[in-house]
Amino acid sequence: MIVLTTPTGRIGRRVLERVLARADEPVRVIARNPDALSTETTARAEIIVGSHGDPAVIDAALTGADAMFWLTPPPWRAERLEDGMEELAGPAAEAVRRHGVRHVVAASNLGRGVSGESGLVRHGLAVEDIFAATGAAFRAITLPGFFDNLLNDVAALRDGSLNGVLRPDHKTPLVAADDIADVVTELLIDRSWSGQEDRPILGPEDLSMSDIATILSDVLARPIEYTPIDLETFRTGLLARGASPAMADGMAGMMSAKNAGLDNAVKRTAHTGSPTTFRDWAERELKPLVVS
Repeated sequence: MIVLTTPTGRIGRRVLERVLARADEPVRVIARNPDALSTETTARAEIIVGSHGDPAVIDAALTGADAMFWLTPPPWRAERLEDGMEELAGPAAEAVRRHGVRHVVAASNLGRGVSGESGLVRHGLAVEDIFAATGAAFRAITLPGFFDNLLNDVAALRDGSLNGVLRPDHKTPLVAADDIADVVTELLIDRSWSGQEDRPILGPEDLSMSDIATILSDVLARPIEYTPIDLETFRTGLLARGASPAMADGMAGMMSAKNAGLDNAVKRTAHTGSPTTFRDWAERELKPLVVS
């Protein structure tokens, strides 16, 4: 039995599609909104309705389970990030112990061993520690920024603009959600692995926001200009979109750490790299939305 959380999210949805296509064992899904699931999913997977942060829901979901994929949803309105991240994971870790779940795969962040304040990342690493302490075989899928976050900027890109906190010339790893889902699915299907390790996924190359703007200008056939914004403007924008002060501070702290090199500490190798290039992703995923 494989248990999946966040089945309608950017990563979770892709993991669900792949696991259903490949698994020859039962699949159980925890969904707050089961109406958002495809008819194929509801026909082939067992659905547990509720939040995976609810102790009763996660206990029911992990009964008889052999493996779980965990993704902590962004604690958008949490008064304290600990409540939206560590406290959310605690009941799941206890259920992993109680039910003897052998393998846990969790989406997380790069940043282990990097000194300095890292905002939201610090709490993500604490979630890793909570699951590692269960004694289950554990893989933390440690991630940089996603190409797919640019899907939030379609309207601005139509007008030729793009802004963000990252320095224009600061090259960092970036990865496609499809590549993340491929690695997660492989770990869930082939559970011959043991022990507890980080599993970084770094994409095929480091890119700066200036590089991103240049590639987008070519792919979208229009000039795209990247404009950096300061952290306070970024934080104020998050608050205006409904983030709690704690979440806004956590996001600002994370982006400050990324500008200081948080995502650059792990080296890209044949194991940590992934195949989808930004250009290929932009042609396939972004261009049809921007260019009508």
